[in-house]
Amino acid sequence: MNVRKKMFNRFIAGYMALFVAITAFPVNSYAKDPTLETPYKTLVVGSTQMTMHDYTDDEDTMLGCFVVPETGKYSITLANNGSMDARYLLLNENLSEIDSTRKFIGEEPLTSYTFDNMTLKKNQKVYVYIDGFDDGLLAVKITIKQTNVAHSSKQPQLNKKAVSLARNKKVTLKLKNNKKKVIWVSSNKRIATVTSKGVVKAKKKGTAYIYAIANHKLYKCKISVYR
Repeated sequence: MNVRKKMFNRFIAGYMALFVAITAFPVNSYAKDPTLETPYKTLVVGSTQMTMHDYTDDEDTMLGCFVVPETGKYSITLANNGSMDARYLLLNENLSEIDSTRKFIGEEPLTSYTFDNMTLKKNQKVYVYIDGFDDGLLAVKITIKQTNVAHSSKQPQLNKKAVSLARNKKVTLKLKNNKKKVIWVSSNKRIATVTSKGVVKAKKKGTAYIYAIANHKLYKCKISVYR
């Protein structure tokens, strides 16, 4: 009876030890095909090193996410300086494929590939998915460069920077290329006044400045009243 009990206890102890070892062993946290809930490393313009050891026997994957700061053209270069062959994919916000390639280490110490001349929109999410093969270490340096930034519009500016007016005459100022609310202010209301619509009226001889304030920026026009 005691022998059976000892064998049973040893079996339970062995099973528990195996269970703890399995649960404690670091496993690959990424599925073969990533989901929107898959953990990822944040990527930025510049360089980011992504490294992961292979805890399975046949596969290793990494995922990074780049949020486009400005609309324009970008290049994404992946340099694999690990010991594992890999396939590189670019995925959109739905994790469907934008572009992909398969590059192998071979006998070269470093293998790289560039997704170049990509037009991306501001706040667009681009996921970089690296799918490794065989055993070893997957170490990928991702370099994102911003080229030929496309500005959505011209910079705001006043339609006039300096105006000469006779007393009681008017001129209308406008802040071009602006969609924000504009606040108009006169530096000297005795010389010139301005309405909320940017209409300036000359009051008496002298010099004043009319300021347009929009989106926390200041624009000014010099008003010279000559009589």
